[in-house]
Order: sequence, then structure tokens, then C-alpha cells
Amino acid sequence: MDIISIGTELETEMIGLDIGFSDTKYVSAGGMKKFPSAVAYAPETALDLGTFAEAQSYYQYKGQSYIIGEKAITDAISTRDISFLMRFSPLLVNYARQQVAFNTIAVGLPIGYYSKRIKFEEILSDFTVDNGHHKYKVHVMPQGIGVLYDYMYNDQAHLINNISNCII
Repeated sequence: MDIISIGTELETEMIGLDIGFSDTKYVSAGGMKKFPSAVAYAPETALDLGTFAEAQSYYQYKGQSYIIGEKAITDAISTRDISFLMRFSPLLVNYARQQVAFNTIAVGLPIGYYSKRIKFEEILSDFTVDNGHHKYKVHVMPQGIGVLYDYMYNDQAHLINNISNCII
């Protein structure tokens, strides 16, 4: 089993990740990208019409094969509640990892589900996909906090708007 990301000196990239119910969006030093948050069960045989040539697009996770992103849209598992995020977010992180290197994840969680942040952090901190062991430093924040930070700090991370007397 290979360790995919531990956080070496050569790899100190952080990714800002929004695993949404429709799309997964991320921003890194390389820019912003998105892909559908679609996860579907892979066909049980490689002989299913139209899929045998795409076998390399399957991802093994917890004993099951899945298809991720654009190719999964037509047969996607419902993404409308927190159980989807808790179960399948590692697959979406792995999919993003194939597009950009990172060892630290800053991720939002809807405020209504923020009580699950510790479990969500544990899920994303250490998981295995395709026999690759992924380990990340994870920061879970309530969604919407980015707007507040943008208001409070300038591009050099200096406080510009003190909101200590503000009720949020």
C-alpha cells in the first residue's frame, strides 16, 4: 500500500475544498476548478455496454467499485443529505487529488451539520482508495466563514475590519 500524502517539505500545498451536493469546487495555488459531486456504483462486470473501455475510471473504496464525476452523473447516488458527504467525500477528495497535489485540506460543512465536524475531519484525514493510503491535515469550517474572513482580512492576512462588537 502506498502512502499518497503525508505532508513532506516538498509538498506543502493547501486546497480549499467545497464538497457540494451538486459540484465539488476547489481552489489551490494552481487556480480554481470544479467537477460534479456525482458518485455511482461501477458495473459488476466489464462487459456492460459502453463501460468496458472505462475500467481505469473505477475507484475502489471500502470493498466497492465506484465511478466519480462526469461519468457518474446518469446513475449517481443521491447527494441531498449529510450521509452522502460522510460516506463519499474521500472519493471526491481522491478525485481532486488526481488533478492537484495537496497535503492540507480546508473544507466547509453546512452550518446545520457542523456538529458532525469532528467525524468529518476524521473521515477526510485518513482513508484508503485504490490501495493508496491518504493522510491529510484537515480544517473543517462552517460554510460561509470565507465571506467573513474576506471581510475581516486583506490579501496579506492583516486584520482590516474588527468585528468584535458585531453579533453574528
